Parts: sequence; C-alpha cells; structure tokens
Amino acid sequence: MASFHPVFLFILVCFIDFVTTKAKNDNFISVSCSNINKTTPNSPFQLNLKTLLTDLSSNATANKEFYNTIVEGKNHSSDTVYGQFMCKGDVPAHLCSQCVTNLTRYNLSSDPLNNDCSFSKEVTLQYEECMVRYSNKSFFSPTHFSSHSSECLSLNVSNRAVFERLVFKTLNGVADEAANFSIGVKKYATKEATISEFQPLYFQAQCTPDLSPQDCRKCLNVTITDVLQSCKLINTGVGKSETYNCYIKYDVYPFYRPSNTPTPQDVVPASNTIDSKYSQHPAYLSHNCTSNETMNNNFLSNLRTLFSSLSSNAIRTSFFKTTVDTVNGLFMCRGDISLSPTL
Repeated sequence: MASFHPVFLFILVCFIDFVTTKAKNDNFISVSCSNINKTTPNSPFQLNLKTLLTDLSSNATANKEFYNTIVEGKNHSSDTVYGQFMCKGDVPAHLCSQCVTNLTRYNLSSDPLNNDCSFSKEVTLQYEECMVRYSNKSFFSPTHFSSHSSECLSLNVSNRAVFERLVFKTLNGVADEAANFSIGVKKYATKEATISEFQPLYFQAQCTPDLSPQDCRKCLNVTITDVLQSCKLINTGVGKSETYNCYIKYDVYPFYRPSNTPTPQDVVPASNTIDSKYSQHPAYLSHNCTSNETMNNNFLSNLRTLFSSLSSNAIRTSFFKTTVDTVNGLFMCRGDISLSPTL
C-alpha cells in the first residue's frame, strides 16, 4: 500500500488571458527545423508560406482539430508548401483555434533561440495543446516513423517489475484504442490504471487522422518502445514520446481533460467567514480569495485538473507552477519540509 506524508501547500490561482500569454510564457514547447533546406526572404516559397499559414489559421476557426493543405509553387516544385495542424484530442474547439492561430503568427526571426529556423523550408512548432508543421516536401499519410523527442520523469515505486508490466500493458491498451478508427477519423484515447490503493496512473495516445489504423498502431509502437527504453535506461517512472504523427504519454496526474467532467464540489467559496470553517487541521493558517470573479463550469473543471497536477507534483519537488487553460497555479513548501512519498 502506498504511504504518503502530508505536505502543506501555499497555492495561488488566478485568471489569465490565453491569447496574449501563450506565446510569452513557458507553455511553448519546441521549434524544430532543417538547417540545410533553406529559402531566402521574399522568395516564392516565403510568399506561399504566408498564404498557407493564413489558410491553416482560418481553418482552425472552423471547429477543426486537424487540417492538411497545399499551396503549389507556380514555377518550381520546390516552392510548393505542405502544411498541417493538429490539436490534442482533449482540447476544446475554441482553445484549438487560439492555439493554432498563435503558432501561425509566431515570428521565428524575432526569437533569438530559434531565428536559425526563420528561413527553413521544414519547420514544426508546438505548444502543449497543438502542433503546426510545414515543409516543401509532402509528409502527409506517412508509413515510416521515428521518434523525434522523449521525456522521462522520476517516480519512486516499491515494486518496479510490477509497475513496468502495468505500464507496458496499459500503454498498448490505450494505443489499440487510439488506432481503432478509420482514415480521416480522430484517433485519440485515454486510459487509467492503478499503481496502488491511492495512486492512479493516466495514459494518453493520439495519431494524426490521415493515418490508417495499421499505420497509427505502427507509429505508436515506435513511441512505446522509445519511452519504455528511455525511461528504463535512466531508471525513471513516467514519461512521453512523440513522432511527427503520433504521441503517447503517461503520468501520475490527470494531465488531460476528461470527456465528461463533473463540476467540482470542494472549491472554497469566496467568503468573510471564519477560516476554521474550511479546515480544522492545526497547521492550517488562512485563505484569501476574491469575490468578484465568476467561476463557470469550464473554469471549475480546469481548476480541478490544476489541483490534481499540483498535488501529484508535490511528491517530486518543493516548488511547482503550472497552467491549465485559463488557470495559473503554484505551490511552495517550507524549506524544512522533506519530500518522502513512496508508491
């Protein structure tokens, strides 16, 4: 059975503006590009690229989660631009639209870390919620896949052999579910498994809809092999892996949005009543919250997910901050409190 030690947290929650902050905060994940396949300013390729990015952005506003398009070169095939966007399977339509719009407007030349990609003909940009990709070579409906990134995080488990068997079984189960859709249909699935009596494990898998079920499963096989080998090699517990056409992830906190999320019932209401009403624990000090904000169901759902993320990350660190859509949160523990949970 899992044993946990209480950690008392200071939590800050506030509203943010998704559109104006996404490109400025640390939710920006990565930019990858070819340093060999380059173009020049105001070239026919660059002009076609502007047309393509506008097309991607406009189609993201049409409640689409995935879209492929081509802008053909008039004189040379090397000026043709192939473009695509895909949003994560749990992202609502309005956030998908905002995410894709932000990426299509992202100015690589103004980013000192990525300005080498400014005139690349092969670029992939990613936020947590979506991906935009373009190239002068067709990459639609591929049949060969290789992982381009993976990430592993530490997790203390009491029986690693049992844990690894559970992870292997559930990863393949969620991959089977995601791949079980025909070409053109959304290929996305989530699953849960239980590590211990008190600790669930969450799994997510997705492929681009232009893959066949067989190719989706082949792509996810690559990510499963990669994440299991990578995380086992450095003796860690949870992680993710992705290709340009699929990804798989698992963690101890619910990092994805449930399809049907009930309204949380335990949010502390704004009130001037005595603080002891909310906690009788002797370590509890006080709370401070506003009374002039309207918390709709969408915000409360995001808040619940954020609290779960904060709680699960308390087993790894004494300070953590994160964002779930329009909610920012963080915790910080006193410096004399040790971290010693064991699953």
